[in-house]
Amino acid sequence: MNPGLSRGYFGVPALALVAISSTADATTVVLVRYPDRIVVGADSRRFGAHNDDTACKIGRESDVFFAVSGTTENEVGFLARDVLRQALAKAVGSPAEKAHQAVVALKATMRGTVKDVCDRAKLPSMSNCFAQGLVPPGLKAFLFWVQSGEAAYRQVAIGTYPSPDDREVLAYEDGLACPPECTGGDPRAQLSPKAAPDCIGVDTAFRETLRDGTAASMTDPEKYIRDIIHRQSGITPASVGGPIDVVEVSAGGVRFDVKANCAADLNEGVGWVFTSIMSVVGLAVASALVWQVRSMRTQRTPVTRAERRRRRNQGGESQ
Repeated sequence: MNPGLSRGYFGVPALALVAISSTADATTVVLVRYPDRIVVGADSRRFGAHNDDTACKIGRESDVFFAVSGTTENEVGFLARDVLRQALAKAVGSPAEKAHQAVVALKATMRGTVKDVCDRAKLPSMSNCFAQGLVPPGLKAFLFWVQSGEAAYRQVAIGTYPSPDDREVLAYEDGLACPPECTGGDPRAQLSPKAAPDCIGVDTAFRETLRDGTAASMTDPEKYIRDIIHRQSGITPASVGGPIDVVEVSAGGVRFDVKANCAADLNEGVGWVFTSIMSVVGLAVASALVWQVRSMRTQRTPVTRAERRRRRNQGGESQ
């Protein structure tokens, strides 16, 4: 970008603001962060190329979890979940460093996707492509994890805009990191030193809970999350609805209540639960076998001295 141009929104040149892509108002994803755990919930509705309630909006790769809203897939093959998962699989370092590398990859992929869309439109410039509404809106995402007993997350918004020469596509990024910014962009969201809710996507119902005090009185994060998404579904049923998936991540492991078709997106979480169950079952089986052997030994009929003497005389037992 030409450093001589004035800066506008999120570092975007002011002249490009008229053509900037917006983040789509679709999906509601709610996050509640405690110092040692994070609970995240999302609806299942998707519309556009697909209109159903089967979307899996929460995923995982290794020790980093993610949830997305906005343009998560389109006709040119852009799948935000796959991009994040593949980038996280290649990333190295701490969870925070992996999350940063995944965001960089997501921005690059979005740039390429928008460029493909505009090139196929065969318009005289990128600005024309943006102005005619051909560019997919941007997206927002949570990336979250627990490391050394401390819960943390990144909230990021990514969009695109034409380059200064109007030949390429550039991407902008905005967001926050918690800690230290555990307010979701709104000071009212810092309920206490222990709880901080946040929301991406359609957040009308979430903002209402900040105003009416519902958030401040929250004691059950899962119920709070489900109530918000249900309320939002009533306000914007076209873009929010269907089953609600909830995931909780803590130092103790992963707990989730998700649709059957979404369990694979949390495969390591399933593995953790399955391994724990099998460990308990294995221990129970082993304990039962030991008890059975001991019982057999205890129940064996003792041999009297007279019987031993009789057997020796018959040559039936050696000492």
